[in-house]
Amino acid sequence: MVILGLTVLSVPAGILLANAAGPDVPMAGVMILVVLGIICLAITLVAAIFIRKGHNWARILLAVYTGISVLTLITNIGLLGWWAVLALVIATVMLFRKPSPQYFQAMSQYRQHKMLKQPY
Repeated sequence: MVILGLTVLSVPAGILLANAAGPDVPMAGVMILVVLGIICLAITLVAAIFIRKGHNWARILLAVYTGISVLTLITNIGLLGWWAVLALVIATVMLFRKPSPQYFQAMSQYRQHKMLKQPY
């Protein structure tokens, strides 16, 4: 949830920085920034919702997204600020540490059990 907040804050911060650069910044560049920010927000939101539900694919999605975010930060494209990328890295590391795999396995077993018990 912290990452969602930082993502929401990074888009207006990027627009303010683009405006501070002067009137030479094309409007298309600002629109690309907004669209990419919305995409980043959507990826983070989907990952957060499905991680909470215990879906392992969402954990992998967040790991891939974190890797791409780190690469964009290193290459100085930096859609997200360094604080948001740092929060992503911390969250991803926590999702692969000791208690998390048991949670995802338990949730998977719960969903399988729930599906078997439902009448058709």
